[in-house]
Amino acid sequence: MKKSTQNWLIAGFLVLLLVAGYFIVAKPDVGGVIDLNDILKTNTTEEQTSEPTVAVQDISAKVNADASVAVTFAVVASEGAEVQNVSVYYALNVADPNNATYTAIQAIKNNGTYTATIPASFGDVVYYYIEVNYLANNETKTYKSDVYSLTVKDTYAPTLSSVSIDYNATAQIFEINFNATDNDAIAEYIIYYADLGTNTTIDNTTTFTIVNSTTIPVTLSNITEDNYYAFWFEVKDLSGNTVILFNETAPFVLQANASSTWPVVVSESG
Repeated sequence: MKKSTQNWLIAGFLVLLLVAGYFIVAKPDVGGVIDLNDILKTNTTEEQTSEPTVAVQDISAKVNADASVAVTFAVVASEGAEVQNVSVYYALNVADPNNATYTAIQAIKNNGTYTATIPASFGDVVYYYIEVNYLANNETKTYKSDVYSLTVKDTYAPTLSSVSIDYNATAQIFEINFNATDNDAIAEYIIYYADLGTNTTIDNTTTFTIVNSTTIPVTLSNITEDNYYAFWFEVKDLSGNTVILFNETAPFVLQANASSTWPVVVSESG
């Protein structure tokens, strides 16, 4: 084949390519041509809808004076979630809280806060979790919180209303009684006293003797007639919480005198 003939064939092939390119780019309505709009549509962002949910916030637990535990919390529901029921499940002193049997208590709502009171005793370990049943997309669903634990400790001090001091001159004793109460139990009655002799006030040399007792009344022996005595008192419960009546810098002072009126009842108010 002559060289001139080859050149004509190449030129003709290039012309055919140009014509084909024209129809592909400039004539998108021709059948079999790829529509770029279809490709671009795949990059558009489709609208996504979130699943309605609930959550529990601001969880706190407080030990009451009777050893019960008040659990308080808030339930937050997203749009589309309707709260149906809220319960607190609890178990006491279990070895494995993840495999224990829990008892349900209905939580009560007041001003947006839920509360459930768990019955317990001092020294118990309370395990609890919160369960919320709610409606979402016409389906009943359940939210369950983590399991929390709390050791029930008594933090309430005893009440010491007054102390009664009786004097027996013949036996040379003071008999002291306490008017005291506690939400759990009183473990110890403590008397601090000092013989002041003829002095009516304490000074920096005054030393108090301590008498502890688990029962009342408490008897103090070897009391000297006409001497003055300074007192202050303390009551301690089983958990170590204490209350005092008077103190070592401002004690109650009285005279052991047979002619006085006995018993003498003293309180902080007079």
